Amino acid sequence: MSMNLSEKQHEETKCPHCKKEVTVGFKIEDKEAVSYDVREMGNEVEYSFVSEVECPLCSKEFEIEGSVWIYPEEVINLIQIR
Repeated sequence: MSMNLSEKQHEETKCPHCKKEVTVGFKIEDKEAVSYDVREMGNEVEYSFVSEVECPLCSKEFEIEGSVWIYPEEVINLIQIR
């Protein structure tokens, strides 16, 4: 997956309002680098982010926090929601 974080990403999470597991769409716009690791194909960088999303079931808004790992350079390796 190429690193176009401005494109909408989709992940499963639990809505804090209706308590249901839902798939939400979000953009990773305000990210902050939190760690670097030198690996065989270049640097692996972990970014943390916070995004505002809307539950597709109850329509209430909430924030999600997560991390995205970029490795090799310009490729999304993993997105994890906390």
